[in-house]
Parts: sequence; C-alpha cells; structure tokens
Amino acid sequence: GAVIGKQLGGDAGLVIGALVGGGIGYLIGNEIDTRRENLAKLSKEEKIEVVSQNIVQNDNQVLSQNSNEKVDSKNVIGDSFTVFSDEEQFALNSSNLSKKSEQVFGKIANEYKNSDKKILIIGHTDDSGNSSYNQKLSEDRAKNVGDIFSKNGVKKSNIYFLGAGENNPIANNNTIEGASKNRRVEIVILKTVDEQYE
Repeated sequence: GAVIGKQLGGDAGLVIGALVGGGIGYLIGNEIDTRRENLAKLSKEEKIEVVSQNIVQNDNQVLSQNSNEKVDSKNVIGDSFTVFSDEEQFALNSSNLSKKSEQVFGKIANEYKNSDKKILIIGHTDDSGNSSYNQKLSEDRAKNVGDIFSKNGVKKSNIYFLGAGENNPIANNNTIEGASKNRRVEIVILKTVDEQYE
C-alpha cells in the first residue's frame, strides 16, 4: 500500500498508500456525490473555489484525477478536495488561517460532526524558506485546520495530519498568486475497514 501510494504524490501518497495497505480504505459511492453537491453550494455562498479529485487505483497505482474526467467508477477508491479563495488562506511563513478561511473550514467540518469518517488533512507550503522549515510549517497548517474540525464536533481520533512541505506545488511559486495557492491544505476522506463499499 505504501509503495503504490507513493504514486499519488510524495509523502502524502506514501501515507495514503500505507492507510490503504493497513486496512483503511476510502469512502466511495453516493456519499462522495452528496458531499460534492454540498461543497458546491458552500462555494457559491462563500464565493470560493473547491477543487475535487477522484483518487483512482489502476494497475497497482494510486493516482489523483480531476473529478470531471471520465473514469470507471469501480476504480475510484477515494475523494479529496482543496479550497481556494481570492484572499490568502495562510500568510507567508504563517500557519494561522485567515478569518474567512476559519469560517469556511468550520462549515466544512459541520458536514462531518456526526460522522465516524476518517479525515486526512495534508498541509502544503510554497518554496520560500528551507525544506525542513517548510515541512514543519506544512504540518502546523494541517494541525490548525484539524483543530477547527475538532472544535466543530469532529472526533479527534478521526483526524489525521500530514505535512507535505513544498513538494507538491499546484501553481507557479515565482508569482505572488501562485505561491499563495501553494499555501493550502488538502482534505482526504477515509473510511473505516468495517464499512461496506457502495
């Protein structure tokens, strides 16, 4: 599981793969569609962008794939999403969320407060600063979002953290806008081994 998970992207993929290999899989099926509908409503209300991705297992590789791309549903083993807005979620060299981002993640957390779903929160940074500093900063960002989930009723035992550091940029770090986009968290929803696949 850890080996195939590495294909998903650096240490983030390694941890996800280890969870799969260790008997924890992903929530799939209608619940993903319902969650994406709720996130779409939230994105309109809050004027934010929510990018969802399927986590697909194919030929012993675990890959993330745009949720709009056609894929055989039997290969979809999970779901992840990232929130973007016009205002920065995290300032440069900070693990503190902006006020708006706190509110948004609080509303997202409410979706899971009565659930026993496992939630993996992956923190990311831009590439300013050295790698070890960015690794710690990304972990702190993930933990701060996890604290918001916990304060909004999600069980602490269901929240997992991972710092991906600067290793998985999604935008150009040489621009202010791109670096701001790279300072983000990704939410991956996991399922317990005793749940049935839909």
